[in-house]
Amino acid sequence: MKDETYDICITGAGIAGATLAHNLAGDFDVCLVEKEPFGELGRKPCGNAVHRSWLEHDGVEPDPERFGAVSSVSRSLSLHLPGEELRADLDPERELLILDKEKLVKGLVSSALDRGCDLVAGRGDPEVEDGGVRGVDAGDASIGAETYVDASGSAASLRENFEPTPPDSFFPGYREIVDTSLGDGTCHAFQPDSSHALWVFPAGGRTNVGGVLFREDGASLKPEVRRLRRDLGLDGRVLNSGFGPIPSSKPIDLVHGNVVAIGDAGFTANPLTGGGIGPQHKGGKPPRGRAPGRTGSGRVPAKVHGRGGGRLRAELLPEQDPAEASEARAGQGGEMGLQEVLRRKTC
Repeated sequence: MKDETYDICITGAGIAGATLAHNLAGDFDVCLVEKEPFGELGRKPCGNAVHRSWLEHDGVEPDPERFGAVSSVSRSLSLHLPGEELRADLDPERELLILDKEKLVKGLVSSALDRGCDLVAGRGDPEVEDGGVRGVDAGDASIGAETYVDASGSAASLRENFEPTPPDSFFPGYREIVDTSLGDGTCHAFQPDSSHALWVFPAGGRTNVGGVLFREDGASLKPEVRRLRRDLGLDGRVLNSGFGPIPSSKPIDLVHGNVVAIGDAGFTANPLTGGGIGPQHKGGKPPRGRAPGRTGSGRVPAKVHGRGGGRLRAELLPEQDPAEASEARAGQGGEMGLQEVLRRKTC
């Protein structure tokens, strides 16, 4: 693979990076660098729930329903505290969507490819020079760009070179997808004590059960999730499980020279709940008044997948339908930081 140059290079194909690639690919020459193979995209453990209001901001697209990525819709929420239960019934416009994150991310990446984005397999280690990035290492080649977007999650592979991750920025989380349903369509949140919280979310005939640990001296998370499953009778087969970092909200700088941090790399999490899906999806919103640029080829470099021509879907998903394929600073920072960099670039 030869060295390539783009308008924008995005490292990390999670929700934030994939959404941004989809939204910019039609107007800019965009490259998306991701270390995981396509089949592993979207599998980072989390609660997979997002408030519909996050999807109603002007310019936030595409809707997850476009990719068949809404597993279920919940219009009631129960908060379980020691000795007390609080229940809220939600208006339709305030409902909670439980997403199939794997379908969403793969659908976004496939759509970005169709719109001209290039996908490169690699770690995306940066080549730092004079307070900025002059290239991203993709194995035996370097990816050059005018603007680099760090969407690499907790690794923050680009941003870490300019502003190290603050201490206590991520909490350990654990989640299981169980082939059993509670049947009530209610999202449940449990706060047994100040050390940890647990959740139980419906997921289209399945259940997403997980938790987050706030203190090192708190409960052992995995046994707590398993105990909650037993108490609720969720004894079905575990389809998917794993640990993952859950971000807090930190007031860090999101723009460093030609580098912009979004998603977990920029701590664009809901400052009240730590939830990241809504802020990440909004962080991929295109800047207002973007100027047309060069259009990419939609190719997957031959070194990565054997041939170019944007055939990732045909090669890796031969039997899958294409449809399957806070107003606080922390919630807006990725969007605003990127708008500023692209404004400088296109004015």
